[in-house]
Amino acid sequence: MKPPKVLIFALPRTGSTSLAQAINAHTQQWCAIEPLAPGPNKRAPIKNEAELSVRMRQIWEQYNAIKHIWHPSGWPFEAGMKLNKCLLSESADKVILLWRRNILRRVVSCELSMQVNIWHVSNSRSLEDFRSRDFKALDVESIQRQLTEEVSFLTQWRTILTECGVEWMEITYEDLLQPNGAQEIEFFKVFRFLEMPKDSPPWPNISAVVDVPNARIHDSSSYRRIPNFREIEEKAGADSTGWLFH
Repeated sequence: MKPPKVLIFALPRTGSTSLAQAINAHTQQWCAIEPLAPGPNKRAPIKNEAELSVRMRQIWEQYNAIKHIWHPSGWPFEAGMKLNKCLLSESADKVILLWRRNILRRVVSCELSMQVNIWHVSNSRSLEDFRSRDFKALDVESIQRQLTEEVSFLTQWRTILTECGVEWMEITYEDLLQPNGAQEIEFFKVFRFLEMPKDSPPWPNISAVVDVPNARIHDSSSYRRIPNFREIEEKAGADSTGWLFH
């Protein structure tokens, strides 16, 4: 039986790269990583639904899953959120909706990565170098707006997935990056949902590529190097969308 086509639909800074790496450690070349984003090989941006449909057919010929990063701005598409909605509702047999319960930390982490254009680090030395950097002050009103938009879009996505009849599961950054024992359970829950082959490698082989310490490039020390971190915590922190420090 042919495996289902699976879409990992994730916000940035939610552990999506760790998840994709774990999937490919389980079964090589199972998951394409951000094949719709502009960048490598001068890939042309996708402008409309017809172009998206063609590109998705090409991807499914080679892969069983794709990791797709979206943003409330409409990225990686130039036509706003329309193509992200189309991708979510029409392109796959199964969808994993990946997000982060502490939305404030996700938004701030994304802003910091954009400042220095660093999204991943390869080893402990580069991680230490990254964490020693200073950052510019962040726009608190922009952060508050992003929190509101993210909550709204996540609600929309759940409604769309339910109404269109796609089989889907929801998982968070906090689920995936737990201490090792609980983490293994969550990853294999995803593997079962993807209907991946059962002859999987042992967990130590998979956890070696997930590399949890390096996956978390931002921590409380990073946030304290933001000049206006206290203002961010005071004005944007909330129990419903998260805090920087508690």
